[in-house]
Amino acid sequence: MLLIDNTLREVPLAEIIVDTPYLRGQVEAQCLPETIYDLIIGIVPGARAPNDPDPTWQETSAVTTRAQARKSSTLKPLRIPEELRGLAVDRNDLSRLQKEDPSLEKYRSQTDPRKIHDGEVSFEEKNGILFRVFKIFDANGEQTIRQVVVPQPLRQQVMNVAHSSILGGHLCVKKTTDKITSNFYWPGIHSDITRFCQSCDICQRTVAKGNVSKVPIEKMPLRWSSCIVAWVSQRKS
Repeated sequence: MLLIDNTLREVPLAEIIVDTPYLRGQVEAQCLPETIYDLIIGIVPGARAPNDPDPTWQETSAVTTRAQARKSSTLKPLRIPEELRGLAVDRNDLSRLQKEDPSLEKYRSQTDPRKIHDGEVSFEEKNGILFRVFKIFDANGEQTIRQVVVPQPLRQQVMNVAHSSILGGHLCVKKTTDKITSNFYWPGIHSDITRFCQSCDICQRTVAKGNVSKVPIEKMPLRWSSCIVAWVSQRKS
């Protein structure tokens, strides 16, 4: 298994049966001792896209053993910072906010692909949600990135979560921009993220300022060295 830090690990394989809105059936799974989620579905044959779950899927109740029940009763919920509370937005709220934002109205008619320097861009509306479809053409082939178009009332929250939350880490402008644009888009996104990061209070308090790098030593022509020696000798006399 190739991990996100480019390290390779040998992990055991197991045949499991999954029943999710994105994949069903018997599959071969790679097993890790510790993971963030119980199941992570990658780009595998038969898997549905993240924004296209099976609408007919229903959750079934699983059997819970007594040991699992005792373990779950001892778990404590994670503490969530106050600034991250109340950020949940469902599909209906997002669709309504997109339609009420006048700055997004022009994108609903831009369904035809528009070529840019390294690919093409178009917009599509699926299940009431407006997406920006960004296709990149490079040596590795075609890559499609589908970004949710964020309305004005939610942009500050998106930047706050990506930059200032527990997993944000107060990264630089470029890394914060890469993190946000991997899933979201809105007009003027790059300038908004730049201003947000540069005005972050915690970053202003912790980032070192006023450090001037030393000028590297360079060679001095011989004729200038002779002039300096003659000038110093004249001053002494």
